[in-house]
Amino acid sequence: MTPVLADDAVDLTRDVPATPPRRLLPPPLSESAAGGERLLFGAIAGPSWRMAGSGDFVGVDGRLESVPGTDLGLFWCTAPTSADFVLRLDWLRWRDEDAAGVWVRFPEPAAPPDGNPALVAMQRGFDMQLDAVGIRGASAIHRTAAIVNQPVQHRYPRSARPPGEWNAVEIRVRGQLYRAAMNGTPVAIFHNSDPLRGRPGTAAVPSYIGLQVNPGARVAFRDIRICAL
Repeated sequence: MTPVLADDAVDLTRDVPATPPRRLLPPPLSESAAGGERLLFGAIAGPSWRMAGSGDFVGVDGRLESVPGTDLGLFWCTAPTSADFVLRLDWLRWRDEDAAGVWVRFPEPAAPPDGNPALVAMQRGFDMQLDAVGIRGASAIHRTAAIVNQPVQHRYPRSARPPGEWNAVEIRVRGQLYRAAMNGTPVAIFHNSDPLRGRPGTAAVPSYIGLQVNPGARVAFRDIRICAL
C-alpha cells in the first residue's frame, strides 16, 4: 500500500460526530483495483455496508471512522467473499486503548437470543484483533494481530505504529489456514479445526467480512480491498 505521507496525517483534535448520518456511504460503484483486487471501501466508494449491534461508522474524507456505542458493534460488507481470499486494509487508532478488530468468514448477522447480531461474527467467524493494550490480565491472544481467543496459533508479535499513524493489515485465508501480517511482517498463523466456524463462503451459504467497533474506542479504516485466491 502507498506509504503514509506527512500531509496524510489525521486531525486528532476533530470530534467524533455526536449524531452520525444514517446513510454512511455513497451509492455503490463498480470500482476495480490493481492486481485483481476488488475495492470494498475507498475514497470513491465500494459495495454496500451495514451496521449490526451497537455503535456506528461514518465516512470521513475517504476513510471510515467508528462512532462507539454501549455494546459491541459490527460494520459488515454485504458483498460475499470468495471461498479463499486475501483482505488488505489500513487501520489507525487515536489512543493505545482504542481497540478494534477485523472479522472474516462469518454468516449474515442475525439477532441471537441476547439480541446483539454482532455476536454472530464473534461466534461463527474469526477476528484479527487490533488492540495494543489487550484484556487486563489476559494472554497475548487478545493483543494486536492475534487471532482472538485461539490458544493454538503461531504468534510473531509486532507493535503497531504509534497512535495517529496508519498501519497496513493483511489477512490471507486459504482452506482453514489463516495468515495475518501487519506493516508487511507476518504476525500470526492459525489453522482452524472447528467445523462450526470460519466456513468458506458458497453461493448457498455466503460468508462476509466486517469491522469491529468497541464501546469507548475510536478507530479508522481506509483502502479496504479483497482479492480471490
